[in-house]
Amino acid sequence: MSGSVVYPKTRKDTTVLLGFDLGTHTSCIVASREDTRQVFFERMFPSVVGYTKDAIVSDVLPGNASVFFGKDALQHRLHLELKYPLQDGKINNLSVAKDYCRFLRNQVDPERKAELKVVIGTPASADAETQENIREVAIGIFDKVIMIPEPFLAALGLREEFRLNETGYIDPVKNSIFIDIGAGTSDFCLIQGYYPTAKDQISIPFAGNALDLKFSENIKVQYPETQLSIHKIREIKERFSYAGELREGIKDKVFVDGKPQYLEFGPLLGTVCNELLDKVAECTMEMIARVPSDAVEETLQNIILTGGGSGIQNLGSELEKILRSEGYESPVVKTANADHKFHVGRGAWKAACSAREDQWQKITTPSFA
Repeated sequence: MSGSVVYPKTRKDTTVLLGFDLGTHTSCIVASREDTRQVFFERMFPSVVGYTKDAIVSDVLPGNASVFFGKDALQHRLHLELKYPLQDGKINNLSVAKDYCRFLRNQVDPERKAELKVVIGTPASADAETQENIREVAIGIFDKVIMIPEPFLAALGLREEFRLNETGYIDPVKNSIFIDIGAGTSDFCLIQGYYPTAKDQISIPFAGNALDLKFSENIKVQYPETQLSIHKIREIKERFSYAGELREGIKDKVFVDGKPQYLEFGPLLGTVCNELLDKVAECTMEMIARVPSDAVEETLQNIILTGGGSGIQNLGSELEKILRSEGYESPVVKTANADHKFHVGRGAWKAACSAREDQWQKITTPSFA
């Protein structure tokens, strides 16, 4: 079991329930004590680990630390080798992923005195290898685990339990289509009150990272003298991205040969976002075709955009236009609020709170033991 650490067993003073969304760019943890169910920890962290470069001079990095996580890693990235636990929604480096998850555990339980029971969101249509890699990473860090598809957890996190008996409230856990546009993949899931199966889900490898790359290519063609980092490209995308009719007047300051210039990014950015819109519309229509006829009307009223891509301006309204033009009756596309990343984490925590003891899988020993 390369790169993993199994800690010795110690007496556990309490039990903590965790909802955990391990994301390609950002991860979320929601935690409460099992006996109170009151959330005491709810935070997001960039999903990145930074290891110091060779020959770094003493005292350049705080505390002369050899590894940094999250925002600290990004802040000191010029002196670090950045590693990402996930790529395209899947764990691509077990050792880095274990280091990162160990860091997250220490945020919640730094003294390691609690038993940690964690519900972890898995990507849509996660295969057996993906699930086993998640389990492998959790060994020695968490005590018990349940893995549940992320779109269902997003629905559970978005659900407003106090409104369930309210006339006209459409329960996202009952009939909805969730469209989660993340960094590595765009995931589409039909939610009908049960954990979705493979036939209820579609996942395509076209999402935030693909937009970054295509946007970068467009910039290099339009402005060959520029050398923008992927971090700057992502910053511009996240600030100005939009769907629909191409715009001009979207300018931002960049440095060319050390000199500041304001470059026009509007049409370049709109083009790549519209490519995503077309793919999202195609997959959404495929999901609608899978909805039972008796549930189509209600489901069309509950198409929900989540993930970082849901922040693209006009994406929801433009998707509605496409669906109407294709003959769908009165579709309603909703966008999760700015706390979209918390929905999966909160949904995972809700699932942890309601889980029966026989549903938890113990993971304190290696899978081959």
